[in-house]
Amino acid sequence: MEKRSLARDIQQFCGSGLVNKTQVGEYLGAGKNYPRKFLDGLPYYPKGNAKLYSADDVAERINQRKNV
Repeated sequence: MEKRSLARDIQQFCGSGLVNKTQVGEYLGAGKNYPRKFLDGLPYYPKGNAKLYSADDVAERINQRKNV
């Protein structure tokens, strides 16, 4: 899937352009610990104790992992 359409799908699923690790885990259908490893190294926006990740960055990471 193309990055732009994948990012749009993530935004529709989560309801925002910024997503947390729980939402990424639900989107990927992954276990509890996988999103932390998956998101490691991506830039994030701190909001209290939460780390918010850009849907575009998450989409790019999905495409990187898909091609490996």
